[in-house]
Amino acid sequence: MRIPSNRLQLTMMHALNDTLGRIERVQTQLATGKRIQKPSDDPTGTMRLLSFQRSLDRNRQYQDNVADGLRWATSTEMVMGGVNDILMQVKEIALRGANELPESRFPMGTSVDSMLEELIDQISSQIDNRYLLSGFMSFTSPIQTSTLVENEAITAGAVGVAVDLVNGRIASGTVVVTDQTGTTTFVEGVDYTVDHESGRISLMGGGSMVEGTGYLASYETETVSSVTINSGIEGEISRQIDSNRTVTVNLLASDVMDSSVDIFQMVIDLKNALWKDDGQAVGDLLDTVDGAIDQITGFIGMTGSKAASMENQQVVLESDELALDKFISEIEGVDLPSAVIRLQAEQLAYESALAATARLIKISLINYL
Repeated sequence: MRIPSNRLQLTMMHALNDTLGRIERVQTQLATGKRIQKPSDDPTGTMRLLSFQRSLDRNRQYQDNVADGLRWATSTEMVMGGVNDILMQVKEIALRGANELPESRFPMGTSVDSMLEELIDQISSQIDNRYLLSGFMSFTSPIQTSTLVENEAITAGAVGVAVDLVNGRIASGTVVVTDQTGTTTFVEGVDYTVDHESGRISLMGGGSMVEGTGYLASYETETVSSVTINSGIEGEISRQIDSNRTVTVNLLASDVMDSSVDIFQMVIDLKNALWKDDGQAVGDLLDTVDGAIDQITGFIGMTGSKAASMENQQVVLESDELALDKFISEIEGVDLPSAVIRLQAEQLAYESALAATARLIKISLINYL
């Protein structure tokens, strides 16, 4: 049977192209280090590879979650540690102030006031411009401070007998006293006098105010006189660190500062008691100070435990990542020595086929005439 020369040439060209394709595949495998370039190279291996890759992607997402959660937990733990350190200093001053001392208690109150400012700074701590203790309202400060006191109820004493306002360090010129209906306003220096440092008010003889009568006093303090937790501060910030495990990484200012002891109010009460030189009131606050320390200690333990748990999970995830990387490498990785041998064999086959084709193409009917 006679085979047309053009058909023979076409067959040889197809064979050469197939050989070139195999050479290209091996060269690509050597260049990329990957045996599987497309699913058809190894359908079963491709399915296993995709499964391991999905697991690796999840693992890395969990690692990111753990890293972020650790930042929140450790930052919160540091804040709790800072609060605890401040409260320990507060306790030391309270113990001194509760005893009869030759020194004045007023400077102690000023020291406690500085510690109140430090507490406010700690509770207002941020991470990435987000408040640590504000829950879902992380761009809103968890607390508000004020120096304004409105309509504090007082009962007038006898002329010249001082009556305590709640706060010390009253800003000069800010005290306004009215009757209980708010319709009559009395005049400082005419109806009453104010000791601004200790926060005491006394009736003046010849004034319009009457002993034993209730009045309302409004004024401003030189320092913070109230700290309130912002409304709406709630929500657990959670991070998923495994397929079936989620960890809450935040604390709320309301829980930390007012779960059993209102810590801000305790510190404010203490500084005012010291400014008023009231050793009995200072002594009465000692148990509350201890309760505040116990409260914060509990939160330190809670955040520390969460941080330790996430650190352990981080080690597990890193170990799993190494195992998954190894599995993926075993499936798609190239056996370099074998690939080099295959490449050399394919190149030799291509050169032999190329030489045979060249000889065939030269043969024509004229050679036999």
